[in-house]
Amino acid sequence: MILEHVLIEIDPARVPAYLAAFKRALPQVLCQDGCHGARLLPKVGAEGEFVLLIEWTSLAHHTEGFRNSDEYKTWSALLHPFYDTFPTVDYYEL
Repeated sequence: MILEHVLIEIDPARVPAYLAAFKRALPQVLCQDGCHGARLLPKVGAEGEFVLLIEWTSLAHHTEGFRNSDEYKTWSALLHPFYDTFPTVDYYEL
């Protein structure tokens, strides 16, 4: 199992719109083969900063499966406009 760890920074003024977009985008990742769950957690005391945690069966399920899917195109269209700086992504073994 792999844990995808994504550090996200959003303009605090755009957080409500981002959260609404994330709610619409989440099903795009949850339906993927190899995805075992995802959580977006706000950083305490830092409005606009989040960590996204997604559990995958393997790294390939994310990098080759999801990233090459039609659902990723929808995910990107919904969320990428909010990123002034693209999120930092790391992977950890569970």
